Amino acid sequence: MLNQIIQKNELKTMQLITLEVDNFDFYCPVTGEQIMGEEVPFKEDAKSLLGFWHTEIIDEPILKDSKLVEAWEAYLAKFFENDKEAFLTSDEVEDFLKNYEFDNAVVFCRIVKGFACGPVYDVSYTVLNLGI
Repeated sequence: MLNQIIQKNELKTMQLITLEVDNFDFYCPVTGEQIMGEEVPFKEDAKSLLGFWHTEIIDEPILKDSKLVEAWEAYLAKFFENDKEAFLTSDEVEDFLKNYEFDNAVVFCRIVKGFACGPVYDVSYTVLNLGI
């Protein structure tokens, strides 16, 4: 599926691809550049990275594209319009990303599974520009 998306090279609305993995290693499928990993800090300056949300700090995304920043701020303003105390969740992030238009961008929802005193999950959303 990802090859079809990259080959088409005509994406408009954001495609969301969910990956269930057991480690934090993540590479851009186009450039091969490592975005994050077990032993590698998160690479904010990765060429293909447009945005990143982590569910532990869902209201503090890393946004590198000015149009994405503007659209996210507008989405938040509308979300909090009637209830300033509303609780932002991953559902809202997914809703925003699925409806955001950006040429050649793909969202990877990464669910990292682990085990501590029971099953644990680490969920993040990484927006990459695959048209670079």
